[in-house]
Amino acid sequence: MGLLDAPLRSAAQTALRTFGTMVRLRRLVTAPFDATTDTVLATPIDRSVKALVTQARAHEARGPIQMGDYRVLFAAADVSETVDESWLLVLSDGQELEIVEVLSYIATDQAALVELYARGKRAG
Repeated sequence: MGLLDAPLRSAAQTALRTFGTMVRLRRLVTAPFDATTDTVLATPIDRSVKALVTQARAHEARGPIQMGDYRVLFAAADVSETVDESWLLVLSDGQELEIVEVLSYIATDQAALVELYARGKRAG
């Protein structure tokens, strides 16, 4: 761990906890296939974080990111797991969104901030 990791992670965490909006990051954990019911159950595991939530503007649209996608910035220290595109974002109104891109901002050795982009889930 670099000399600046702890102070920068702490500063990001404090600022976002103070000014952020509560959102949930949801990871679906699948159970083994049940041959008697012919189903696979997915159990959601949620992590609540305070985050800055905005919408992507035209100049941010690139690769998988589209104008109007939700842009979410949260402190990396608030989530012990690595968030990726297999997770879902759940807004305070309960709306589930697909995560389309995850970016980490690293101080020296460890991520201080995580930025992700998400949009409404596809039908089907």
